[in-house]
Amino acid sequence: MAREPTRFRNRTLAELPLFATDEELGEAVLGWERRKQFRPLAELHERSGFPAIHPAWGGRYVPAVKQYLDHMYALVERIPFAPLGKEGAFHVERKKPVRAPVKHNAGE
Repeated sequence: MAREPTRFRNRTLAELPLFATDEELGEAVLGWERRKQFRPLAELHERSGFPAIHPAWGGRYVPAVKQYLDHMYALVERIPFAPLGKEGAFHVERKKPVRAPVKHNAGE
């Protein structure tokens, strides 16, 4: 039976690639012993804006994961993600311009 190598320290978020697997993120966030608990927690928090696994890159975007966790613990002012369905300013309803009424002089 193969033993896993002895680990002297956990990896940090700064040491991970830009797109990391849940196991890599789990080690950086929860530690080596609890790394496998990360995936169900991440899936639970995806509903509230936690970065999903990108289908092309095969991992979660690490800076966005850090930003989400920093926001969760009030280390940043606001979360940079747009709410669902609000990708840009083009979804904002525009007000119709209000035109000043034209005054007509009856004596002219």
